[in-house]
Amino acid sequence: MSDVATLVQKQTYQRQGRVACNPALPHYPEMGRLRGAQYALAAILAGGCSNGPVVPVADSKISVNVSSNFSGSEWIVTVRNQFGSASDTIFAVNDHRRSNIYLTPARQLVVIEQGGGDAFFALPDDSPPEALTERRERERDTESQRWRYLGVIKGDVFYPDLAECIALLGEGSSEYRRQYQAPSFC
Repeated sequence: MSDVATLVQKQTYQRQGRVACNPALPHYPEMGRLRGAQYALAAILAGGCSNGPVVPVADSKISVNVSSNFSGSEWIVTVRNQFGSASDTIFAVNDHRRSNIYLTPARQLVVIEQGGGDAFFALPDDSPPEALTERRERERDTESQRWRYLGVIKGDVFYPDLAECIALLGEGSSEYRRQYQAPSFC
């Protein structure tokens, strides 16, 4: 195995109730190694190596990390389970995270950020999460009235009891969860 392939492999370990990571770069199979390494390097430089808060999903523990990319124009959303991780990006309206987290009946995790940007992840029972990027848009469970709101990530903390609110910040609207959208701040 080459040095690059070794760097791309991700190893996680449990510490103080959070999943933390070593300095090795995570693998993003859908993006290819070079593109995945660019995202991973940007996440590490931005402090995104911490895997973020653990979000309880049924009988498994899923960690969700939302971190700024190197330029600050996008949020990198990484979802991890015991089998691995997957990442996608959301347009960053501003530099204050407020990420609403949902679980769909089709066992997909949905992250909706301020401004209405979203990312979808399939959560297979016995394999790593899969990012349902724009190329896989048809696979997304988009019937948002059936989604279960799990809570919100503000900063690096997951709040399961904070009221659902999607702050649009003057950026238009999202096609999901319209009844919980606020035109400005939450």
